[in-house]
Parts: sequence; C-alpha cells; structure tokens
Amino acid sequence: MQPNQRIEEIKIEDLKLWSENPRDPIQDGMSDFEILSRAVKDDKKKWNLTKLIGEMGAYYDTSELPTVVLRGKRYIVYDGNRRVAIIKYLQHPEWSSEIERSLFPTSEPENLKNMKRIPCNVCDEETALNNIERKHVNSGSWKQLDRDYFEHIHRGKEKSLFLKFEEATGLISQHSFLNENIMKNDILTEGNLEDIGFSFGSDGVLVSMYSGNDAEKILKKIVELKKSGTIGSRGEHKYDMQTPLSNDKTLSLKRFRSKGSAPVIFPKIENPSLPSQRKTKRTKTERPQFFGPSLSLKEGAANDVYRDILDLYEFYKSRRDDLSTTFPNLIRMSLRVLVEAAMGKGGKIDSYIKQNFKEAKKVLTKDERTTLSNYSVSNSKKLIQLLQTGAHQYSSSSNIEQIVAMSIIIGAMLKITHSKEDE
Repeated sequence: MQPNQRIEEIKIEDLKLWSENPRDPIQDGMSDFEILSRAVKDDKKKWNLTKLIGEMGAYYDTSELPTVVLRGKRYIVYDGNRRVAIIKYLQHPEWSSEIERSLFPTSEPENLKNMKRIPCNVCDEETALNNIERKHVNSGSWKQLDRDYFEHIHRGKEKSLFLKFEEATGLISQHSFLNENIMKNDILTEGNLEDIGFSFGSDGVLVSMYSGNDAEKILKKIVELKKSGTIGSRGEHKYDMQTPLSNDKTLSLKRFRSKGSAPVIFPKIENPSLPSQRKTKRTKTERPQFFGPSLSLKEGAANDVYRDILDLYEFYKSRRDDLSTTFPNLIRMSLRVLVEAAMGKGGKIDSYIKQNFKEAKKVLTKDERTTLSNYSVSNSKKLIQLLQTGAHQYSSSSNIEQIVAMSIIIGAMLKITHSKEDE
C-alpha cells in the first residue's frame, strides 16, 4: 500500500510539538512553551537539546525532514520535535526569560532565528508511526522504556513488566543506567522478581512479601548493585539479583507467594511520562480559565461583548481541529473590542489599561499571575502592544495561550470597572 505522505513547507508558528512523544510523553493539551520548559529542565535526561545544538551548528539541515501529521487544521510534529523546539525557543525571546536556564549562553544563530518555514514530511498518523518505528524502535536509537511506551500506547501491546515496574517505582526514569535492554530481558524478569519476593497482580499492582520499609530498601539496593556493576551483563553474578541481595545481612529475602503478599507503597517521584499518569494533572493547580472566574457585569455593551467572546471561545474549543490555525486571532481582536466597550465613548485604550492594570493584577491568583508572566502579558505596556498587534497583524497573533492570558487580566479589570456588585 502506497504511504500517504507529501513534502510541504510549513510555518514554524503553525507546528505543534507532540505531547505523546515517547521521549517525554506528557498530558495532552500542554502548550509548546510548557513542553519546551520541561525539555530544557530535563535536558540531559531525555531531550539532549544542548548536544543537538552543537550538532546542528549555525544553520538548519534540511536533509532530514520532520514528520508531521495534520489533525484537523493543526500540524503535529511526530518526529523532529527537538529541532523544532530549538527553533521555537530562538523565535520566542520572551520564553527564554521565563525558563530557568538558557540553551544559548553565548551567541544565537541568526539563520535559525529568522527561519519562517521549514520543509516537512506531512503524512497520515499510521504512516508517521510506521516511519517512527522504523527509525527509532527497530534501529535501537530509543532507550528501552521509550520503546515499551511506544508499543503500548501506539501499537496496542500490553504493558511490559518493565513498564509496570517503572509505573510502580519511578526508578528507571530516575536512574538512566537502569533503562537498558538487559534490565528488561535479563534482570527485572518475572522469575527474578519472584525469587526476591515481588510480583505483579492481575491488576498490574506491584506486590511483595514485605512490610514496612523492607520492600523499598530491597528495590533501592537493586539500583546500587546495578550502578556498581555487581549485577549486569558481566561479572560474577551477571543477571542474578538474588545472591548479592542475600549477601546483604541487613535484608531478609523471601520468595514470593500469593498468600501473605501486600501492595508495595513506594515513595516514587511522580513521572508524567507513564501511560497511566498522562491523564492526570502534574500538579494540584488548575489551569487558569478564559477571563478567569465567571464575571457578573452591569448591563450594557461591555457585558454583551464579554458574553459573545465567551461563546466564541467555547466554539473554538469544541471545533479547534476543524478550524484554521489563525482562528484564535478573531478572539484576540474581539478582546480589543471588549476594552473599547468598557472604556466608553471618548475613552482611550491606553488610559483604561494603565489606570486599571496594576490593581487588577493584585487580585489574580498565583497561577494566573504565572500565566501572565509565561506569555508576556505581565505589564500594561505589553498588553496595549498585544491588543494593537491583534488589530493590525492578523497573521502573526494566533497564540491561543497568550490570548487566554490577555483575557485573564482584562477580566480582572472589568471586575473593577463594571462589576454588577458595584451598582
């Protein structure tokens, strides 16, 4: 069957980083800024952006095309996320000031900063997954946990014991030297785990013969033995965990039996790259809502426009895959109309924002203020500039996350000037 793929030049701003990238799978719906922030923070563990920057040099090599899937009107980067992420980082200087460390401590390559489009291999999802499997899974360029994640989520295979072990403990992602083929196939096997008192129930829960902290001590000892080379592909014990663990007199090993076993409560660091965790929030905080908390405004033009924009935003959320990538610009432009309605006849946008921005920002939650900071809406001057951009540069103002940030502070200003409670 002929694969469905074509070469197409796509704007950098229209490319969306893939949240299900097995290199670092995360919850769906995260923005490019949020994905890039994670990538920079965990650079050496997963993304290796610094290394790739050194390999790329001062220009973009078009001999290896990103693999892109068109979902509705959105171009999702299935392969080539690291290269696209680097270009997006360079083209959003406001992001670099919010990320904890710089990818370019010295000079930034101008060629990459000024790139507007790059050629991509646009194909259907199945073709993209086939290409990725051939390039990364079959060739061995991905680590074992990445391959197991890909096969479970994207190929429908059952979770491997290796993936279950990571889900239960988080040890593999915390210690990269465990993320190897021999750990999956020769060391952390069902038989070896049962020999030292561990097993997985039918519900996928890790259970053991131990109580208290004993299970945790044994599992952490396995990490030490692998790090020291006591267990591995060479040496006296090779793939044997039981013997070196038995030699530790502080541990009392038992062979696994179903009777008397209990779930292992392991104090792992939450790892959002696990399939079962992708659907949960990474933190207890809520993503800020459009306009913030629901407003009760005085009757009039401002209230009417406010409610119309809410309807427009809900329409966008429900149909975003079918709409063009520039549709959010309509929402941004409508925010300017709202501010004009709020200031009344004879008023000026600049004056209204300057008079109310500071007080409005004081009533925002910490998460809302962080959203403003992340998307460069942290002062009145920037908000004025963004509203003007939305009115005059339709094709370059479609960042929906930034539009949400703008709506939050505008909503807070409306609460000051048009709240129904003040009547």
